[in-house]
Amino acid sequence: MRYILPFILFAIITCNVNAQDTVVVRNNITIMFNAMVKNDMSTLADLTHPKIIASLGGREKAIVTMNAAIAEMKSKGMSFRNASIGKIGEFYKSGSEVFCLIPQEITLTTEGGYFSSLTSTLGISQDQGRTWRFVSAGNIGRDKLKILFPELPDGLEVLLQTDPVFHKQ
Repeated sequence: MRYILPFILFAIITCNVNAQDTVVVRNNITIMFNAMVKNDMSTLADLTHPKIIASLGGREKAIVTMNAAIAEMKSKGMSFRNASIGKIGEFYKSGSEVFCLIPQEITLTTEGGYFSSLTSTLGISQDQGRTWRFVSAGNIGRDKLKILFPELPDGLEVLLQTDPVFHKQ
């Protein structure tokens, strides 16, 4: 019996750590999606992975670029309606980073209805899951993500973005 107790404690601790990681990821991505819906590009930039921000020329230029994309969307009569989060995928540790994939449905309001599309976001933590930064993954694909993030684990499958579907209202 005394040999079984350590295994039971390990199982409980492991489950709690995994559950906590899921809660932290869900909280962080929810903040990011709320910022997207509210056009809060400052918060969106803060939660975007630093490599993406750097590729856009730094934080301030990234915010300008994101605001320009929102303005173009609005000029076409579209706006973010909602982003719903699916079941957060398995956690993968690779090198000093932890990775997970977050499936979601994005909806955009447009004249006469809305568009919906399924996609995924890659979550990356550089501090063992205490904080997370995100990269849109479904529209990029695994091959390009692997170039940006060489430590991307082999077992992590990226869910590609589906074609938008129009829903008439």
